[in-house]
Amino acid sequence: MSYDNYGEYVSFFNNDNARFDRFFYDLSVLTPEEETDIGNHTKGPDRIKDGSVIVVKPKRLRISEESKELECYFLAENVKGSASEHKDELEDIDTVVVAGVGSSVFGTAALAKKVAEISNKSVAGIVSGYGFNNVSEEALQGWFDLGRINIHRHNIACSIYDGKKQQDILDLEKKVNEIPEMIGLNTLLTKYCKKVEKLIGHSKGNLIIASTLYNLLVEKTLDNELRDQLEKYRVLTLGAVVYFPEEFKQVYQYIGSQDNFGFLNSRWWCIKHGMSCIKYNTILNAWHHLNPNRFLPFTAMPFERIFREVFPT
Repeated sequence: MSYDNYGEYVSFFNNDNARFDRFFYDLSVLTPEEETDIGNHTKGPDRIKDGSVIVVKPKRLRISEESKELECYFLAENVKGSASEHKDELEDIDTVVVAGVGSSVFGTAALAKKVAEISNKSVAGIVSGYGFNNVSEEALQGWFDLGRINIHRHNIACSIYDGKKQQDILDLEKKVNEIPEMIGLNTLLTKYCKKVEKLIGHSKGNLIIASTLYNLLVEKTLDNELRDQLEKYRVLTLGAVVYFPEEFKQVYQYIGSQDNFGFLNSRWWCIKHGMSCIKYNTILNAWHHLNPNRFLPFTAMPFERIFREVFPT
């Protein structure tokens, strides 16, 4: 099924396609004008596609759109253009966020703006879905594709034979590498945002970051500048504990003690049985969402506190 067609599946649900965004992320950081601008780009030919990039500045949102190589959407001035046309603005960005299953451009924008306001810097976000419209496929993709390849790589690192045939792994890797978010994040890091140091993921977004960094690590044609940059990456994951190659020394993982969703895609079995060097932090009573303004606020992951702990400066 073509990912590009999902924007056309706008049924009567479209009026609240951001229902999961509002549940899992703090959309109150977006102004009504910003929400309206985003809403105007969620359907039809101007829709923001899966794998696109949003650039958020503190106190104002800017979007960039459609490029042959990478879609970029800038929201405050409602500017449209290719990523290459905004290369100067993209090259100084040092933080990228990737939201999880069920999110749309709304969730990506909210998470990116939250980080932008805390850090007082521009932040890029990878759009990781079409919200309610394709939540089922995004969930299955996270479990069967991204989750499986992460498990396999973790097993190899732990010297565990998992019985998978080499051709099956090659087919799975090919499928994973064709996921729009994977293409978007890889292109952003290797072509436009070479100064990135902070990568922040939530839920399925953690698996996107882990697979992208794995690919960069094994990419033999990577130039020396980018290879040196790999050592500088600081990764914060929320809502799923996943495997990262040991070459990435600065990985900080957090999961709520009540987060059953997150544990579904976590490498918890190996962790529980002492078969992994994965380190993570448990937040007491926290669940899967990051929104302190909705649904039992005390169960929200304390995102701002965690962010300041991991990135004090």
